[in-house]
Amino acid sequence: PDMVRATSTSLNGFANATTLALTFNADDVILINSSMHSTTTNPERVIPQSTGIYEVALQVEVFSAFTASTGSFSAVMEDSSAGIIALGLTNAITGFSPRINLTGFKRFDSLAAAPWLRAVGAFKDGSTGSLTTNSWIALRKL
Repeated sequence: PDMVRATSTSLNGFANATTLALTFNADDVILINSSMHSTTTNPERVIPQSTGIYEVALQVEVFSAFTASTGSFSAVMEDSSAGIIALGLTNAITGFSPRINLTGFKRFDSLAAAPWLRAVGAFKDGSTGSLTTNSWIALRKL
């Protein structure tokens, strides 16, 4: 089946109390169709290439300087219609890089509207933060 796994080889930086679409600038798995992800045009998106049911998975790991024990990082997988596929939240843990793993499923009945999926992250209660290079998004047709 069609599959792509896009990774981040550079850090996605966050300021306190910001929301950001996560970008992925490399592909370490591409099966069948390289149009599922571009590292230059809309690198935050993974794109289905045919109708059907897809599994989307996300791993985000945060390297951060939380300034409060109540700090948090959240991640949402959303589609081009603003539908939420999955969401997760992790709190600050001293000495650890918090990680969120999400999996969701989406059926695409038509490609006429050029659908896509992406991950959006939000960082709160820290001075700065960034995603580590252990972060990735994957899209696989079932």
